[in-house]
Amino acid sequence: HHHAYDKGIMTTKTSVYVVAATTTAASVLAASLYYRHLRALAQIAQNEATIAKLEETRSAERKGRIRAEMKLRSHMKEHEAKLIDANIGSSLEAENLNNFQEDDVSKSRNNYVGKKVQPQQQNHSLLMHCIGTIVSPYTKRMGTPRQGALVPSGRGFIQLRIPVECIEGLELYSHAWVLFTFHANTDTPSANG
Repeated sequence: HHHAYDKGIMTTKTSVYVVAATTTAASVLAASLYYRHLRALAQIAQNEATIAKLEETRSAERKGRIRAEMKLRSHMKEHEAKLIDANIGSSLEAENLNNFQEDDVSKSRNNYVGKKVQPQQQNHSLLMHCIGTIVSPYTKRMGTPRQGALVPSGRGFIQLRIPVECIEGLELYSHAWVLFTFHANTDTPSANG
C-alpha cells in the first residue's frame, strides 16, 4: 500500500516539474517575443524618423526647384514679352515707313532717302491653352511602362475641359496627335543638356 502512495507522490512531483518546466519555457518564450517586439518597434520608429527626414529633405529640394522653375518661367515670359514688343514695334515702324506717301518721304528725306525698310524677322511662338489632362494609373516615373501597348491594364484617358462640340467627328479618324506638356514636372532642364 505504501508503494502506491510513493508512486502517487512521484507522479505528483513529476507533474509539478513538468508544469514548472512548461511555465518556465512559456515565460522565456514570452520574454523573447516581447523583446523582439520591442526591437521591431524601435526599428519601426527609426525607419519612420529616417523617412520623415528624407521627406523633409525632398520637400525642401522640391520647393527650391519650384522656386527656381517659377523664377525661370517668369524671366522667360518677360524676355518673350520684350521680344514680342520689340518685333511688333519694329514691324509697325517698318510698315509705317513703307506706307509713307511721297510727300511724307520728302519731309523726312534726310532720314529715309534711298532706304527700303524690311520688317525684322519675327520670333514666332505658339501659345497653347490647356484643354484637358491625361489621367493614368501611373503617378510616378518609376514603374511606368515605356511601351504602354504591352500593358493593357495600364490604360489612361484624356479628361477634356472643352465643349463636346469641339471634338465632334473625331471618331471618324484613326489617330489623333496629342500635344502635351508635363504640367506637374518641377525639374528644370540641367545646364549640361
